[in-house]
Amino acid sequence: MENRNNALHYKMYKSGKSIVYAGLATTAALAGLVLANTNATAVHADAATPTSAAVTSQAATTAVASDAVSDANSTVASANTANSSAIASNSAAVKSDADTTVPASSTTTEPKAATSEATQLTSQAKGITDNTATASQNLSNAQTTLTSASANVKSATTAYEAAKSAADVASKNANKAAEDYTTAKQAAKDAQAAAMAAQKKANEAGQSFNAASDALVAAKKAAKDAQDAANAAGEKLEVAKSTLANANKALNDAHEANVAAIKSYNDAKSALEKAEQLVKGAQDAADQAKNNVTAAQNGLENAKSAASAYTEAQNNANNAGAKLEDANSALASANTALDTAHEANVNAINNYNAASNAVSSAQTAFDNARNNETSAAESAAKAGSVEDWKQNVANAEAEAAKAETNLHNAQFIAQHKRAHADNLKTLWDQAGQKLNDATVNEAQKLDAYKNAYHVWNNDRTQENWNKYLQAGKQYHEAQSATTDAQTAATKLGQEYTDADNAALKAEAAVKGPQTAADQAKNNVTAAHNGLINAQKAHQDYLDAQATVQKTGKALNNVQQNLKAAQHQVIVARNNSKKAANDVKVAKANVAAAQTAFDEARNTETNAAEAAAKAGTVDEWQQNVESSEKAAEKAETTLHNAQNALTEAQQNLKAAQHQVIVARDNYKKAANDVKTAKANVAAAQTAFDEARNAETKADEAQAVAQEAFNKAQTAFDEARNAETKADEAAKAANDKLATATKAYDDAENALTKADEAVKTAHQDVLNANQNLKDAQANVEAAQKVVNEAAANAAKASQLLEQANNLLKNIDWNQNANNDSDNNNSGSNSTNDDNIITNNNGSNVNNSSSHAVNNGLVSEKVAVKSNNNNDTKAATLPQTGNENASAIVALGAVSAMFGLGLAAKKREF
Repeated sequence: MENRNNALHYKMYKSGKSIVYAGLATTAALAGLVLANTNATAVHADAATPTSAAVTSQAATTAVASDAVSDANSTVASANTANSSAIASNSAAVKSDADTTVPASSTTTEPKAATSEATQLTSQAKGITDNTATASQNLSNAQTTLTSASANVKSATTAYEAAKSAADVASKNANKAAEDYTTAKQAAKDAQAAAMAAQKKANEAGQSFNAASDALVAAKKAAKDAQDAANAAGEKLEVAKSTLANANKALNDAHEANVAAIKSYNDAKSALEKAEQLVKGAQDAADQAKNNVTAAQNGLENAKSAASAYTEAQNNANNAGAKLEDANSALASANTALDTAHEANVNAINNYNAASNAVSSAQTAFDNARNNETSAAESAAKAGSVEDWKQNVANAEAEAAKAETNLHNAQFIAQHKRAHADNLKTLWDQAGQKLNDATVNEAQKLDAYKNAYHVWNNDRTQENWNKYLQAGKQYHEAQSATTDAQTAATKLGQEYTDADNAALKAEAAVKGPQTAADQAKNNVTAAHNGLINAQKAHQDYLDAQATVQKTGKALNNVQQNLKAAQHQVIVARNNSKKAANDVKVAKANVAAAQTAFDEARNTETNAAEAAAKAGTVDEWQQNVESSEKAAEKAETTLHNAQNALTEAQQNLKAAQHQVIVARDNYKKAANDVKTAKANVAAAQTAFDEARNAETKADEAQAVAQEAFNKAQTAFDEARNAETKADEAAKAANDKLATATKAYDDAENALTKADEAVKTAHQDVLNANQNLKDAQANVEAAQKVVNEAAANAAKASQLLEQANNLLKNIDWNQNANNDSDNNNSGSNSTNDDNIITNNNGSNVNNSSSHAVNNGLVSEKVAVKSNNNNDTKAATLPQTGNENASAIVALGAVSAMFGLGLAAKKREF
C-alpha cells in the first residue's frame, strides 16, 4: 500500500511539474516574441527617423533660435556623457561575462544538489542575458541620442544659414550705405568746390567793384579839381579886372609917388637880394634833406660810394652856384649902374614890365608845382616804399609757393591714402567673394556629409561608413576654410575701414592748405596791386619833382630876364654904352653860370638818385623817420623863405612900378593899363579853358558812375550766387552727415550680424562634435552588443547543463524519505482521484514531453543562430538573440520553478 501511495504521489507531482513547466515555457516564448516584435518596431522607427528629423529640421529652419540650438547642444552633450558612462559600465560587465568560465558538466542525480547546481547555472545565464539586454538598451539609447544630435546639426545648420543670410542682407545694406556715403561725399565735395568757385567769382567781382569805385572816386576828385581850377581861374579873372581898375587909378597917382618909389625900390631890391639868399640856403637845405631821405634808403656799401659821388656833385653844384652868385652879383652891379640911368626909353620900361609879369606867372607856376610835389609826396608816402612793396611781393610769392607746396603735399597724401583704401576695398571684395565661395563649398560638403550619413544609416556597411567618415572630414575641412576666409575678410574689412577713415581725414585736411593757398594768392595779388600803386605814386612824385625843377628853371630864367630888363632900364636911364655893355656881359655871364649851375644840379640830382637806389630796407627803416622829419622841417623853412621871397618880389615889383610910374607918370600907368587888359584877356582864356576841362571831367565822372553801377550789379549777382552755392554746400554737407550716420548704422548692423554668424557657426561646430560623440557611442554600444551576442553561446551552454541536471534527477531519492508522513491522510483523496490522476498523468506526461521537446528545439535554434548568422546578430535591428535569450531565460526559470516545486513537494 505504501508503494502504491508513493507511485500515486509521484504521478501527481510529475503531473503538476509538467503543467508549471509548460506554462513557464509558453510564457517565455510569448515574451520573446513580444520583445522581438518590439525591437523590430524600434528598428523600423529608427529607419523612419530621417524623415521625422527632416520635418523637425525644416520647422527649425524658420523658428529655431540660437539659444534653443545651444540648449539642445547642451542636452545632447549631457545625453552623450550619460550614454558613454552606461556603455562603459555595460562593456565592463560584458567583458567580465566573456571572461567567465563555464563549469564542467555535473552528473549528480540527487534532486537537491542538481537543483542547486541548475539554479547557479541559470543565475549565470540570467546575468549574461541581462547584460545582453542592457547592451541592446544602451544601443537603443545611443541611437536615439544620435538621432537627436543629427536633428540638432540640421537645426544648427539652418540657424547658421539664416544668420549668414541675415549677414548677407546686412552686408548688402552696408555696401549700399557705403555707396550712398561715397555719393554724398562726392556731392558735398562738388558743392564745396562750387561754393569756392562762386566765392572766387564774388571776390573777382568785388575787386572789379573796388576798382570801379576807386575810378569813380578818382573821377569825382578830378571833377572837383576841375571845378576848383575853374573857380580859381574865375577868381584870377576878377583879380585881373580889379588890377586893371587899379592900374587906371594908379595912372592918376603916378606922379606923386616918384621920390618915395625910388627909395622903396632900393629898399625892396636889398630885401629881395636877402630873400633870394635865404631861399637859396633854404632850397639847399631842403634839397639836402631830400637827399638824406633818399640816402636813408640806400645800402651801406652803395651808400658810401653814392655819398662820395653825391658830395662831389654837391661841391660842383655849390661851386656852380657860387659862380652863378658872382654872375648875379655882376648883374646886380649892372643893375646898380642901371639905377643911375634914369633916361631909359619906353621900350626898356615895357620890357621890364613884361619881364616882371613873366616872373609873376613863373612864380605862380612854381608855387603850383611845389604844391603838386607836396601832394605827390604825401600820396607816395601813403602808397609806401616801392622797395617795401617789392619785398612784400617777394614775401607773398614765397608764402604762396610754400602754401602751394603744402597744398600739393596734403593733396598727394590724401590721394595716396585714398588709393591705398581703394586697393584694400578691392582686396576686401575679393576676400568676400572667396568667403562666399567657401560658404557655398561648406554647404555642399555639409549636404554630402548628411547624404553619406543617411546612406550609412540605411545600409551600415564598412564601405558606407568609410564614405561617411571621409565626407565628415571634407565637411570639417570646408568649415575650417570658411573660418579662415571669414577671418581674412574680417581683417581686410577692418584694414579697409581704417584706411578709409585715414583717407577721409587726409581729404578733410586738404581744406586748410587749400584755404591758405587761396589766401596766399590773394595776398600776392594785393602785394602786386600795392607795388603798382607805389610805383605810380613814386613816378608821380618824380614827375612832380621834374615839374618843380622845370618851373624853377623857368622862374630863374624869367628872373634873369627881369634882371636883364632892370639892367636895360638902368642903361636906358644912364644912356651909357658902357652900362649897356656891362649888362650884356653880365647877362652872358649869368646865362653861362646858369647853364653850368643847371648841369651841376642835374649831376647832383643823378647822384642823389643813385644814392637812393643804393639804400636798403633796414637802413631806410632806421633813418627814414628822422630824415623825413628833417625834410619836412627843411620844406617848411623853404616854404617860409619862398613866401618871403614872393613877398620881396612883390614889394620889388611894387617899388619898380612906383619908380616907373614916378619916372614916366602917364606912360607907365598907361602901359600898366595895357598890361592889365592883356592879363584880363589871358585870365579870361584860362577861365574858359578851365570851364571846358570841368565839363570834360563831369563827363568822365558820368562814365565812371555808369561803370560803377555795372560793377555794383555784377558784384551783387556774384554775392547772390555765392550765397546760393554756400546753401547748396550746407545742404550737401547735411546729406553727407545723414549718409555717414546711415553708413555707421549699417556697419554696426553688419558687425552684429557677423557676431551672430560666428555664434551660429560655433553652434554648428558644437552640434557636429555632439554628432561625432553620439556616433562614437553608437559604435561603442554596437561593439558591446556584438560582444554580448558572442556570450549567447555561453548562456545556452549553461542553460543546457542546467536542463540536463533537471532531466537526470532521480526523484525517488526524495520520495522515499519520510514517505509515511507525506502520505498520511491522503488515502481517501487519492482513492477518489486515481482515475483522474492517472488520466491527468497521461496527459501531463504527453504535455511534459511536448514541452521538453520544444525547449530543446528552442535551445538548438538559438545555438544555430549564434553559429550560422553571427553577422546578422551584430545588427541592432534584428533583436533575434534577445528574443532567444528571453525564451531561454523562461525555460531556465521554469526549470528553477520546477525544482522549487519538487523541493516543496518533497517536504
